[in-house]
Amino acid sequence: MDKSRPLGMTLIGYCCIFNAIVTMLMPFNTVMELFGLQSVPENLVKILVSITIFIIAYGYLSLKKWSYWLMIAYNVYFLTVNILAYQQYQNQQFCVSVIFSIIALSYILMKKRCFYNRRLSF
Repeated sequence: MDKSRPLGMTLIGYCCIFNAIVTMLMPFNTVMELFGLQSVPENLVKILVSITIFIIAYGYLSLKKWSYWLMIAYNVYFLTVNILAYQQYQNQQFCVSVIFSIIALSYILMKKRCFYNRRLSF
């Protein structure tokens, strides 16, 4: 298959991989705030979230159709969590995350054709 991936998609995919690595290294309370989870064990959250982000990023970088929708869901979820966290904590970190999520979500939606209009070549 002819897979041409725009630079922006590559950057978003690598940012997700970086996010998964950082998630594994974050302190407990920061992870719980960022993901909106309060009553789940810390290590379980870190492992499950990191694995999920790695899978989504791999599929996204491989231009898999399922990853397109998972990447949208991932960005919408974190956009919502970061908006709520910003309103509660008034921390600039959450504001930057909101802006990045909006930009990434807009770009992902614009590049839908990369996932659905691939030519077959044998």
